Amino acid sequence: MDDQRLMKTDSPDSNTMKSVMDRLKIFQPISDDDAAKETMKWEFRRRQGLIASLAQGLGSRYSFAAASLKTYRVYHANQKPVLAALRKLIEDENGIAETTGVILFGSYGTGKDHLAAAAMYEAIAKYGVVCKWVNGRNLFGASRDAMSLERAEETVIGPLVEPGIVCLSDVLPIGGELSAWNLDLLYRILDARYRA
Repeated sequence: MDDQRLMKTDSPDSNTMKSVMDRLKIFQPISDDDAAKETMKWEFRRRQGLIASLAQGLGSRYSFAAASLKTYRVYHANQKPVLAALRKLIEDENGIAETTGVILFGSYGTGKDHLAAAAMYEAIAKYGVVCKWVNGRNLFGASRDAMSLERAEETVIGPLVEPGIVCLSDVLPIGGELSAWNLDLLYRILDARYRA
């Protein structure tokens, strides 16, 4: 399959996906060796697929083109240190590997999801980290459905263990309080990730 066809079939936005290499300068020619070139192509396609998968989960609002730490517009002074910390974290591959968690909190519309999406896109593009986006309400609903259908809890928790980065968005219900059941599910997810 040639690159043009791959761009059209595997990408939510083929023009944006073409810019991955230019935007982040992740693949510079390292040699004229055919094996090295094939490895680079394979890795580019893998990362391209990871970006497309994340984009599908995030929806068009947080597309690869729209969510960027480099072009994020700060409109409140409290966003500056958060943006600086995320940029510093993403600049260093060891920072990503050694970080055990990041919590972004604030009121509705302050850019938490945008910043999280941008950080995950850049982690994929720069380092090939597998990332997963999960809406808290959907997570709790899937767990409830699994129980009512007598499916193993592993069907809900398992897909959240392997990715290098998992973003749990909007885990607080509209009422603002997590139930004991919600807290227990979140604990089991974190515990499973820690033990993996």
